[in-house]
Amino acid sequence: MRAYRKPPKTLARVKGHHRDWLDACKGKGAASDHFDYSGPLTEFTLMGNVALRAGKKLDFDWKNMVVTNVADANKYVKPRYREGWTI
Repeated sequence: MRAYRKPPKTLARVKGHHRDWLDACKGKGAASDHFDYSGPLTEFTLMGNVALRAGKKLDFDWKNMVVTNVADANKYVKPRYREGWTI
């Protein structure tokens, strides 16, 4: 541990999540956690929840948003809405 040195800071530092987002809205650069990054990360995390509910390893077709090996798990991916409550 004596030989350990902290790596150099290579990522831009932000003044907080909200300030970073507001600055991006005002055209002061891109947000550090933009949707190209956060969207797929959120989908990946939510699919972990679906796998936990299904109790099995899932094969997921990301393009078509369908679980291909456990049909019952698809009810967690795209739920059916009651009449009058559709999106």
